[in-house]
Amino acid sequence: MKTLLGWPEVHDFHGFGAPMHLDAQTMSAVNVTVTAILGGIFLCVQGYEWVQLVHFGLTMSSSTYGTTFYTLIGTHALHVAGALIWLLAVLGLTAAGRVSRERGTIVRGCALYWHFVVGLWPILFVTVYLL
Repeated sequence: MKTLLGWPEVHDFHGFGAPMHLDAQTMSAVNVTVTAILGGIFLCVQGYEWVQLVHFGLTMSSSTYGTTFYTLIGTHALHVAGALIWLLAVLGLTAAGRVSRERGTIVRGCALYWHFVVGLWPILFVTVYLL
């Protein structure tokens, strides 16, 4: 389920970053809001999974797999949280009219970072959950 949440996020954010080439005021706040909501759901599902795994006895100190799992997935979750904060800040700046074509670097940087975080998830998913 978490993996399925990631792919619409990339599409939704793409609708946010692409219009920077035209006009910052035409960016789709709805797409960015959907992206933020899906990212938040991803983190909530991840947190729920962690609670369940700890309940079943998988902790960082229980095994090498537990250490690897929580280190890799926890680092990714931290980066998703950071990306969400950045995304919400960009959304707020855009809503306040403080982002223009000349100051669009913050939007492009945020879009690039978001794509990196979402694009890394399938690699982590295969590595941690399937191998």
